Amino acid sequence: SSGINAEYGEDFPAKWPNLLKDMVEKFKTQNFHVINGVLQTAHSLFKRYRYELRSDELFTEIKFVIENFGEPLTVLFEETLALAEQHATDVKALKIIFNSLVTIAKL
Repeated sequence: SSGINAEYGEDFPAKWPNLLKDMVEKFKTQNFHVINGVLQTAHSLFKRYRYELRSDELFTEIKFVIENFGEPLTVLFEETLALAEQHATDVKALKIIFNSLVTIAKL
């Protein structure tokens, strides 16, 4: 994910308009090792919003992210919560599931 941040960070989303769509597609894999990688990448990419100076350009970019990533992330969150309930007695599965939930919360 740090490589993605370095590669895409300054150029996102101008030069990478399909990046979010490609990342969201990975949610459909239902492979939480892949999904957690995507979530970590998103976290690396989006965390700069916490400290950047306010500007129209920044707000336009955040709007783009919300429009393209917000709903799929919400759906993933809901599905992951349901999985936590289904696997309530499987400690190994819960570790992976809760890792996803923590990362989703950071976004």
